[in-house]
Amino acid sequence: MGATGVSVASFDNDMHRLKEGIKAMQVAYNRYFTGTLDRPPVEMQSSLSAIIREHTINTEGQRTADRFRLNALVSHFHILTEMWNRNVRQMEEGRPAALNRRGTQVDVSKKSGDRELYRARFQAGRSSPENPQMQKLYESYLLAIKAGDTSKGSLSYRNFYAQVHRRMEKCQEKTGCDEVMLRVLLVDNRPVLKVKSTS
Repeated sequence: MGATGVSVASFDNDMHRLKEGIKAMQVAYNRYFTGTLDRPPVEMQSSLSAIIREHTINTEGQRTADRFRLNALVSHFHILTEMWNRNVRQMEEGRPAALNRRGTQVDVSKKSGDRELYRARFQAGRSSPENPQMQKLYESYLLAIKAGDTSKGSLSYRNFYAQVHRRMEKCQEKTGCDEVMLRVLLVDNRPVLKVKSTS
């Protein structure tokens, strides 16, 4: 490793900071979207971006496993950041938005009819809270809560995942399915999560 390289210990420490920072940023954005935080966590986002820039520019001494680990975190960060920034812009324009089945925005400010906001397939009994699709499902559900006529308060990702996991297990026990479809909808302007076997 050269004089400008990053030590293994320093790299590991920064990757831990990045991973935990992404989790903290998820919590902060969820609070912002549900109205319990006044402004988006842009300072936190900038701090994580600085860590990413440092290690994507200064690659000296990085092992293959290091690059794989970094790229996975960077990809996760960029996917979430793009979605959050898009939703922030929609909120600032007065048009709450969520994701539809293709991962594109749909306007949920309209009051008429049932509207599907997001759908994704999951392996029954093998879901993970780290799955980006599960996190997108959660984001869509939070936005549905905010857009709908409902008195529901904030819902933590941990509690949301626990509820979804239980419903997936029940679906698997009832149908013997290997795969389920999860959908977030606005039904009569209220958020609804549906779980259905795909087989």
